[in-house]
Amino acid sequence: MSNPFPIDRTFTPPATFREVKSNSFIYERPNTLPADWCEEMIRRFEAHPEQQNRGASARPRGWTPRSSAPWTWW
Repeated sequence: MSNPFPIDRTFTPPATFREVKSNSFIYERPNTLPADWCEEMIRRFEAHPEQQNRGASARPRGWTPRSSAPWTWW
């Protein structure tokens, strides 16, 4: 099936960004934040393992596609 809406969907990140792993869509920009700020964020994250979920992203807990408004985007 061909795409009825041929749109170029390539993404070229700014020169100051680099992709962490090929085709991961995870980019980094070195030296954007002060090192002590990053260390504090890591410390806070590691201090609460009960709030960490393997493989979780920034989606609200219990979110699934079409589960309920306002998280239904399609």
